[in-house]
Amino acid sequence: MQLANESDSKALWNLFLAAPALATGNHIFQIGSGDRTVNGGRVLLSGSSISTAKAQPTPSRNIFPPNFGFTHSRVCYLKVVESNNNQNPHIYWYPYLSIASYGGTFEGAGEVTIPSNAETGTVAVTATMNGCSLRIYQNIITHDVKFFHDNNGTCVRHVDLEIDGWVHLISVNSENTAQKKRGREDKNLVYWHASYSNAASACLICSKSENRSWKIYKMVADMGIGESKVIADSWLPYKTHTEWFYTWKNTLATNGLIANVQQQW
Repeated sequence: MQLANESDSKALWNLFLAAPALATGNHIFQIGSGDRTVNGGRVLLSGSSISTAKAQPTPSRNIFPPNFGFTHSRVCYLKVVESNNNQNPHIYWYPYLSIASYGGTFEGAGEVTIPSNAETGTVAVTATMNGCSLRIYQNIITHDVKFFHDNNGTCVRHVDLEIDGWVHLISVNSENTAQKKRGREDKNLVYWHASYSNAASACLICSKSENRSWKIYKMVADMGIGESKVIADSWLPYKTHTEWFYTWKNTLATNGLIANVQQQW
């Protein structure tokens, strides 16, 4: 598995916008927070280098071997570079928020509302999930569609949304537990897979298709099991430090289109 550089990431993102199934069938997308992520809204995305977008596991910095063992897929890193006031009306961002952060309807749940008549090709993106839940609701009066990034799957209160006229379309959760699920049983999916390691990072991108439906694509970058090595410092006698080495696993077999969600109106 290769890591795409900045220009490659931009090219792969443009490929996704043109042909989502082709892009997600051959590449893995990961989306970082960027600098402007408190509020949901229209955004621009840009390619990002591995050094700024990768997860930073403890206790030490990542050192990646030059050969990842796979050459048929690329990890495409993207980040938000502008929000709410850009010139591209078709890409919407809803952020990850910490439990104590308030972004709109609920603490700990980043959200964005998209008009029901948004054009085909409109995309809703969020930061990597990593245990959180994606929730999609539609309003019975305005027919707007609301996307939530629900921190740990525990912050969005289904009953409150029902009272306010929001109908649950789907939830995509990290596990099939009562705490994570919302609404009807058949409106809940699980994006996690038994083969993933704890260091896996899941990304969900929603793209509007014909006939008022949304396709949900899953991309997981799995760092596998880390191996620590004690490295001698050449400039200080008897001084050592620990570095962690990770070999990326190819997850394309479990990635791709996982749901086709129909708007009710």
